[in-house]
Amino acid sequence: MKPAPYPADTRAKGWRFELDHEQIRQSDTWALAPADVRPWLLMLWMTAWEQTPCGSMPSDDALIAARIGMPGKAFAKARETLMRGWWLAEDGRLYHDTISARVLAMLAKKDKDRARKAGWRARHADGQPNDSAAVTQESRGTDYGQARDSARSDNTKHQAPVSIEAKASHPDESGNRRPEIPCPYAQIVALYHDLLPSLPKAKLMTAARQRGMRKLWGWVLSSTKGDGSRRATSADEALQWFSGYFGRAAENDFLMGRTPRSAEHKDWRCDIDFLMTDKGLRQVIERTQDAA
Repeated sequence: MKPAPYPADTRAKGWRFELDHEQIRQSDTWALAPADVRPWLLMLWMTAWEQTPCGSMPSDDALIAARIGMPGKAFAKARETLMRGWWLAEDGRLYHDTISARVLAMLAKKDKDRARKAGWRARHADGQPNDSAAVTQESRGTDYGQARDSARSDNTKHQAPVSIEAKASHPDESGNRRPEIPCPYAQIVALYHDLLPSLPKAKLMTAARQRGMRKLWGWVLSSTKGDGSRRATSADEALQWFSGYFGRAAENDFLMGRTPRSAEHKDWRCDIDFLMTDKGLRQVIERTQDAA
């Protein structure tokens, strides 16, 4: 008996299971399945994705039938086709190589994302320059869900068309005004691109976009945490806060589009402008805390 292909606590956690229509059509199981069994095949695969471990099923026919909502007698009749390719692992669960490959790909992508974020934080801590600090006039962005390249082909930095400097200031303990700290628009956008590559690119630095960044930048520098200490007292600390903020947004399944959407939000996508709003701040901070 083979060992399970991944840890027992592996979960999708909202990561979408996308069907490859061409692969399904070429599948021998699909070809052998009668027309009235094919919908149950799809239901079986989708249900397995929601299980823990992800992509597995219990080795109990009655429980499998109940999980996918199929009458027991109908399941018994179609079992040979439905369970074709499934195998029993040492943990007592059933696995299918095709679905397991998708789970492993998901885990690899999550590891890659974590490594990228850790690498950026390490570079930032060491004071190394971030090559993605430019705000691009033109984008070579790819389709939704794919990483995007924020650098220009000539490796030059695009200057924002609006040159308004944001000034965030706040009083110190003696009531005096602290020195004004300009909002580093390009660095915030670079963080957004680096930590949230699947979201829409911030191609232009419009006046409205700058206002949103200035507002959140000022809030970070002027607000206090639960223990009474300031969230940030310098530009470096404020940028570290933005790094953590975007990192938490990446863990929010709704914002990342990894959960089913209502009709009202069917075509809605999170972007940098939403994350700069009060509503976006609440969605990231409060909803992420709720899920923790």
